[in-house]
Amino acid sequence: GVREAMAGGSSCINAVQGEQITTEPGNTVGPVVQGLNTRFGDYRGPLAGSSSEYPADYIQDSDIDYGVYQSTYNGADDFKLGCNDCDDYRRIVAVPIGDCSESLSGKGEIPLLDMGCFFLTKPAKQKGNESEVYGQFVEDCPVGVTPPPGEGPTTGNDSTSTPGGNNTNKAYIIQLYKNPGSRDS
Repeated sequence: GVREAMAGGSSCINAVQGEQITTEPGNTVGPVVQGLNTRFGDYRGPLAGSSSEYPADYIQDSDIDYGVYQSTYNGADDFKLGCNDCDDYRRIVAVPIGDCSESLSGKGEIPLLDMGCFFLTKPAKQKGNESEVYGQFVEDCPVGVTPPPGEGPTTGNDSTSTPGGNNTNKAYIIQLYKNPGSRDS
């Protein structure tokens, strides 16, 4: 389910650019927060006691940016010695970037533009049926999508998928905000 996917259980993605991806309606706030927060060593709800299946990241410090995180990994041997159920780079999450130009309400399908890497800067917060996920997109990203047959190079960490760059796949604007007038934000 969603909880396990957010915890890292669904790690195999075979993404093809332009392929339809399914959006999910709400009512998954708790599972999303519980799954993502395993990456910080916080195991709640059905994921309690699952640290061997969903290891925390070696670096669990909150409210740091990707630059600090990356430079801290240069001395990560100190962290690895103190954490048996930890793993490398768990705070970097592969996320699909879709074309949301059409209005959707609830479950629907949108075309996949690209995949991006999202660094979780701190644990997700939940207040009732709302949650907040904090992070930043990172450029040096090993994930990407396969273009349709006969349509150019793969995307990923090359210039074709850099937000704001020369984007042949049009994955150049990412809007993450809450719009009180929209059911989709």
